[in-house]
Amino acid sequence: MSKSFVKKIRKHRMAILIVVIIVFILLVILGFALGTDKTWGPAANDQQTESR
Repeated sequence: MSKSFVKKIRKHRMAILIVVIIVFILLVILGFALGTDKTWGPAANDQQTESR
């Protein structure tokens, strides 16, 4: 079972590589279309004000 699977992967190696690259590019474009992710930006002002 695994030998035939590996043989199919080796046979279609170039097609798999092209598909993976296209999917990655589409994910990047989709990420920009949905807007930037704020979790990687600088942290919000988390300082708590002291009450006097």
